[in-house]
Amino acid sequence: MENAENMEKEVLAGCGGAERIIVMGGSFDPVHCGHLAAAAAARNRLAPAAVLFVPAAVSPYKRSTGAPAAARLEMTALAAAGRRDFYVTGLEIERGAPSFTVDTLRLLRQYFPRPELWLAAGADVIADLPGWKEAAAIKSLARLVCVSRPGYAPAALPGWDIEIISAATPDVSSSMIRARVRAGAPLAGLTPAAVARYIEKERLYRA
Repeated sequence: MENAENMEKEVLAGCGGAERIIVMGGSFDPVHCGHLAAAAAARNRLAPAAVLFVPAAVSPYKRSTGAPAAARLEMTALAAAGRRDFYVTGLEIERGAPSFTVDTLRLLRQYFPRPELWLAAGADVIADLPGWKEAAAIKSLARLVCVSRPGYAPAALPGWDIEIISAATPDVSSSMIRARVRAGAPLAGLTPAAVARYIEKERLYRA
């Protein structure tokens, strides 16, 4: 427990030194190369900036996850390890379900009173933002950044200030990876090797 607390302090200290913090939430079930490419594109556009990955305990917009919260947090940490300005926090998992974005942003603002907060929203969920819990509060807590992904073109949303980034990101999804694991297919190029090894070691997504 002490090691986890120390790690969290290091994450918060590292992000706190940035001018901008890009908050990337999601199930990360599992994290994949598309997530990392989008994060890098957002970081490069908004530089100097840090990217903070926030795995959800349970997403209020999904029925369930394929891997336990602790495993998804570990995989995200493995994916971010050694990548410049990438950090991972277990704040939502520690808080418990459900993981509402507005609650997370409020908590992060307490930790980070100075840096700008930017919320990374996927091109596939932009249209759903007005229906999220306390959507108006989200707009006041953070600015939005959206990176294109194959099959989804980022679009402006009336009343929302969104920084739209067109970038070449891999055509990969978490559901694709889970299906390939069940089929016994290789994961090379879809998720970092460390994550693929973890999935194999823990025998995740077999059922």
